[in-house]
Amino acid sequence: MLQKSGFYKIAFMPIAIRHLGIGEILDQAVKLIKADFGVLFATTAVMLIPYDIASRFIVRDFIVAPPPNPTFGEMLAVLKGDFQILLARFGVIGCLILPLTNAALVHCISNRYLGQPCGLRQTLRYLFQRFFGLFGTWLLFLLVVTCGLVLCIVPGFLIVFRYGLSTQVVAVEGISGFAALQRSRNLIGGNVASLVILSAVLIFIGSSIHWSIDYIPNESLHTVGSALAGSIMTVLWSAVIVVFYFSCRCKMEQFDLELLARSVGDEVAISPVRGEDSVT
Repeated sequence: MLQKSGFYKIAFMPIAIRHLGIGEILDQAVKLIKADFGVLFATTAVMLIPYDIASRFIVRDFIVAPPPNPTFGEMLAVLKGDFQILLARFGVIGCLILPLTNAALVHCISNRYLGQPCGLRQTLRYLFQRFFGLFGTWLLFLLVVTCGLVLCIVPGFLIVFRYGLSTQVVAVEGISGFAALQRSRNLIGGNVASLVILSAVLIFIGSSIHWSIDYIPNESLHTVGSALAGSIMTVLWSAVIVVFYFSCRCKMEQFDLELLARSVGDEVAISPVRGEDSVT
């Protein structure tokens, strides 16, 4: 019975689903990563790392430096070619590879957080089933953020934080499109400051890791190291935002009490069976 109930299984980890502070969110995220690091790293190894490494080598080899004393036309041609290469790399990663990898990680981490099984094959199957909902919601999110940035930089950043849980909503609740964005906005509520602080901490950690990798003298090793560091940061970022998502649900909807009610219901449903067995 304890293995069937997410609430009791989590108690063994030990991970508690409730409203958490900044430090507790980071601590829970690290515990979740430790619990399923193999599956999480395998997910990024299948979906993100190969393309990231290949695209980094392509960018490194095909980016053209301007000739000495270039004319305006030569400089314009070089910038145009380099821009197309960078746009292709970051466009594919930013609009397809990274959001889908993040969604797969969110699914796996959420299952672990709720005490449910999590595996690479199951995660990839889930991603295939929810592909259009995830991809469509992500494109809608980018469109809304872009419109906000065009109007003014500050509204654009506010939109990023207001709708920052849209992927988690799709992955956990199966809601997509405008409904996912609205759901994210409702969950964030008065928790924007916490999300800003968590984002700042994660950016600092990521910058520190990449700053350390810059000391690698070998260019090829530096490229591979940067891709691996990016993968690790993707896992960490996904875990932190998943814990933050459930923390928001506990604060706004008492999700922790709902889980407790479910676990008590399981206990009541199973105890008569045990009683019959003991009598027998």
